[in-house]
Amino acid sequence: MQPANKRFAQQGFRDGALFRANSKSSPQSAAGVAGLRSGMPSASAPMAPALTEAPGTRGIPDIYEHHPLPNKFHTRMVILHPGTGQDELSCHLVVARPSPKTQKYIALSYVWGNPRKVVKMTCDGQPISITANLADALLALRHPQHSQRIWADAISINQADEAEKSQQVKRMGVVYSTAEHVVIWVGHDVDLIAEDCFAVIRDTNHYLGGELTRCGDTTDIPTLVRPYPIISDRKRWDKVRQLLAQPWFRRVWVIQEAGLARSCTMRWGEHEIEFAHVVELALWHVLREDFAEVAGPLNALRLTDVFRDIHLNYDNKETWRTSLPLLRAEVGLSSNKPQIFLDILLAASGLLASDPRDYIFAFLSNSHALYPEGKLLLDPDYSKDLSDIFYETACAVLRHPKEAPFLLSRVKHLSDESLTDHKFPSWLPRWDKVIDFTISRPKFWYSAGGSEDFAPVVHLDRSLSTRGVIFDKIVYTSRNITRNNVLKDPADWDEEFRTARKPFIDVLWEETLVAAKPVSVSAFESDFAWTLVRGYPATPGKISEAQQMDEFAAYRHLVRQACGSDALKDNFEVGPGDARFPRNFLHRLNYCDKLRVAFTNSGRLGLVPHVSHPDDICCIMPGVPVPMILRPRKDGMFTFVGESYVQGAMAGEVLQDVARGKLRMETITLL
Repeated sequence: MQPANKRFAQQGFRDGALFRANSKSSPQSAAGVAGLRSGMPSASAPMAPALTEAPGTRGIPDIYEHHPLPNKFHTRMVILHPGTGQDELSCHLVVARPSPKTQKYIALSYVWGNPRKVVKMTCDGQPISITANLADALLALRHPQHSQRIWADAISINQADEAEKSQQVKRMGVVYSTAEHVVIWVGHDVDLIAEDCFAVIRDTNHYLGGELTRCGDTTDIPTLVRPYPIISDRKRWDKVRQLLAQPWFRRVWVIQEAGLARSCTMRWGEHEIEFAHVVELALWHVLREDFAEVAGPLNALRLTDVFRDIHLNYDNKETWRTSLPLLRAEVGLSSNKPQIFLDILLAASGLLASDPRDYIFAFLSNSHALYPEGKLLLDPDYSKDLSDIFYETACAVLRHPKEAPFLLSRVKHLSDESLTDHKFPSWLPRWDKVIDFTISRPKFWYSAGGSEDFAPVVHLDRSLSTRGVIFDKIVYTSRNITRNNVLKDPADWDEEFRTARKPFIDVLWEETLVAAKPVSVSAFESDFAWTLVRGYPATPGKISEAQQMDEFAAYRHLVRQACGSDALKDNFEVGPGDARFPRNFLHRLNYCDKLRVAFTNSGRLGLVPHVSHPDDICCIMPGVPVPMILRPRKDGMFTFVGESYVQGAMAGEVLQDVARGKLRMETITLL
């Protein structure tokens, strides 16, 4: 394969006759480079001799200053001058308006790296500081004979100008979607594994893609058996795992940069691969257990979730997303999935951003970030602090009829202290905190609050008022459910359960049973099992009572067997074809992480946030799909605790009691 920099030059990414961006002498600190993004330093090979560490971190200023752009539609292109490894990096800037009709250019997607590790390059004849990781990327792309036309945010955007940054963020979707090509710079291939890593990925996709084309569906592909038709050497698969563990895969900004690309390749050291191949392999790893067993753990789930929940919701027509068989199949499936902007933000939870405001700003190029009439939900503004940005985002979402019913479900309090954080109202989502899942999603069947619009009023003091029905009170909450304690391997459990040789599920059941003292244990056990799986939110009516209880019993038998529990006298036997039962129930239990089982004053069972206490109340709000848990205050208002699943109150039953006069609607104010 010819070097990537030569290939790009032959495709036409060269300097053209656009007017230059002016520069003038003025002090500018090298620290200003730490703007839109940064990340932990990636593995780095020794720098080329021409690159010198910038003195900006020791107080010596740059002298480069960006000239203001003529208007919001323009940006700056970096014309990277030709050179070899020993030559100093140099460039000049030209102002251009990105569009499919303008001259071709490369858009660079990369992790800034350590903002303190900076180097000098020459821009328009003046020194400018850039991070070492960007310098490495430019060296990799530089052609020995031809200039390269590149867009790189750290140079193309004046990082010292908050107003320009805010303006340019709105245009980044255009920049990446109209680029002829997007190059992802992963970093240096220090261990010289990239070539074989990419070969493993391509060879595996070639086989599995061929099988998908032949069989027509992923579930119809024969199970992989020895001798495996794909690579089975775990040492070679470890190279793929190392690729997917690179910092680039954990940053918020790079999601739209790759997702909006027409054409996209990933560059790791001297080697490159089509980004579509990397995503395709991650999808196969998540979809096919037999393949995952051959390859071992690969850190593939994060990339798969990003592709399904974010990339597939970009609406650019010319895209890499349909270039391979499994990608095309996923695109077809996604057309039937309801999606909202709040789900885009949820999918990014757990990714990294140096500026927490970017958990919102990085996704404003998505088509779901618009009101029905086409107006942007929120204008990015880096002059505002985090609490203002999150508050304005929440208010914008509440004005959108499809988004508003799900806003409160995005509130996840991590501690009792966060309930009374005066900078953030208790009802305001913290998009900078990790949220693994929510009980309420648009695709689920829940309709606790009926079909009318959710239309709360937000006051100047940032309190929120809405109509609501207080229908029950919590009298008992269980111990906290954690994902590790519901897994089948006792080695993952807390010491308490390992030592006692007693599964967490049995302890949870017994303690709840003692607290509730139900009249009918069998009926209570059924409600308990249905509560733990949240009533099968995506498949209403498809699971019978008998199958549900079989799955519950199969799971309990599995974990009892794993720890040698005395309760194995249950005499449960998994019949032929039913081996999936424990796995089905275990999969659904994963969504109970950081929740508690609750028992209410009227005898209902539910799943509530782990910060819930006895005496918290259950409330239905018209238009909101699931019940909410509130904590009464002495002033008559409420602190918002979080969403819940309440067995027997998820399909409008409470509103029916209101219609019969058994319950009444009142005004609820949240602080």
